Amino acid sequence: MTEVVPIRIPMEVLEKIELLVRLGKYANKREAIRTIIIEHLEERKEVFAYEEMLSQDKKIFEVAESFGEKEFSEFLLLMLSYTDNGDSPSLCSFSFVG
Repeated sequence: MTEVVPIRIPMEVLEKIELLVRLGKYANKREAIRTIIIEHLEERKEVFAYEEMLSQDKKIFEVAESFGEKEFSEFLLLMLSYTDNGDSPSLCSFSFVG
């Protein structure tokens, strides 16, 4: 799925993109811009992995909050022993309140 996004690009950046097209690195400006954005995001995939980890931690916290103390302890032990790829799941720091 794609979406058209109108953007304004500084002239000096556009000139660099046009040079890359003239040098044959990309077929056209649209391909160049799309590829450069995708490559830039791939180089920073750890940022998205961190964001996903925080999201998972929030879900774990929300589930844990609904438990009583005994259920919470069992849940925590389960989460600490669970592995799907050889690594322990991410757990945020939280304490039982209730």
